[in-house]
Amino acid sequence: MYPAAVLDHEWYYYASGVAASCALSGTATTGVNDGILNAGGKTVVLELTDDTWVAAGAAFNAQRQNIIDGMTSAGSGGAGWNVEIRDKEVVTAVVRTSNTVCTITLTANPQYGIATSESVTVTVPASALTTSGDAVVASPAFQINAVTVALSGTGEGEQVEQSFRDGSKTLILTVTNDTWLDAGAAFNATRQTIINGFTANEGEAAGWNAEVRNNEVVGAVVRTSATVVTVTLSAAASYQITASERVNPFVLASALTDAQVTKSVSNSIRVAPIEATLSGTLSPTSLESEIVDGGQTLIGTLDNDTWVASGATFNAQRQAILNGLTSAQSEAAGWNAEVRDKMAVGTVVRTNSVTVTITLTAAAAYSISTGEAITWTIPAAALTTSGVALPASTTFTIGLNPAATGTKDFGRKLRHGRQRTLL
Repeated sequence: MYPAAVLDHEWYYYASGVAASCALSGTATTGVNDGILNAGGKTVVLELTDDTWVAAGAAFNAQRQNIIDGMTSAGSGGAGWNVEIRDKEVVTAVVRTSNTVCTITLTANPQYGIATSESVTVTVPASALTTSGDAVVASPAFQINAVTVALSGTGEGEQVEQSFRDGSKTLILTVTNDTWLDAGAAFNATRQTIINGFTANEGEAAGWNAEVRNNEVVGAVVRTSATVVTVTLSAAASYQITASERVNPFVLASALTDAQVTKSVSNSIRVAPIEATLSGTLSPTSLESEIVDGGQTLIGTLDNDTWVASGATFNAQRQAILNGLTSAQSEAAGWNAEVRDKMAVGTVVRTNSVTVTITLTAAAAYSISTGEAITWTIPAAALTTSGVALPASTTFTIGLNPAATGTKDFGRKLRHGRQRTLL
């Protein structure tokens, strides 16, 4: 046994052969998430056994950066602990509370944000200890929980625009490692911001942002539990897009208890438009003489919808389908008067569930003084799911017969690029 006087000397720890250890505690080390650390003020406390910190003053102050550098996360995120907390912490946050205790009070860092939880290990450098010649790993390591928000529900994932015109789709936001604000006035005040967080990357005039997000009512947002919010979408009858839209939601920190920064939401909404395209021997360009002769075809093909059932249901829509073929011009002997309005419904055939073929009959009286541009608008009643009329994404034009010849053969040569088209 060493005499009592010897036990008072710090070098006893080395002479006794007992390895130094460090216990880790503090308010930053249990039950915290990245939102709590954003606000700052939490502590990491390091308490030594069988060693002491180097002397207070210049000796200890010179080791403060080394102590900070020893707080390392196993994660490698760009806005994670190592980058935003450890590497930005100030040395004045490190205080020698006593010979055996060091307290680190973390400063606020609103940029800190993690997508997955991370584990932090603190290694005390030997240079900060009085007698130990080796670095000491504090025990235990501590975990910081990532505040995350995930999207689910019947409106998540791949959708078709008609789904949102009909309404009643659900968007469920589930928070992990945090909670929504308390039910009642506090939460109700955030409902509009939750709706605003459902924002599409695109900005069509009748798209998601204008017709779904901006017209939704706050009553559609319900705090189902402390961690779950359910948004039940109202019908958006005017929602109509010409290209796919993607909604990547976000949640403002003001809607959550701990979070200090906006949270991106995992999973998204991807909306495909209902589309119709035109092909066939009449599209994209034809000559006046070809319309007179007849026999040309127009093929309408649907994407993300189908024609109504064959038989009586479809047959009842054939006249409306023909009526949708409209010229922008209105000549007395032009398309509208001599072709569209005189075609028989028997020329409209439902080839399959997504294809309709229209075969033009001869139109001897068809005569135009200028080229015509024809668009096709398909009535909603002819479609299985769409609740609105559908403009075809392609059009076709009819040009005047060349001055030198009005023959059909010459027109065919024009269409195959062997002569110049005169419109």
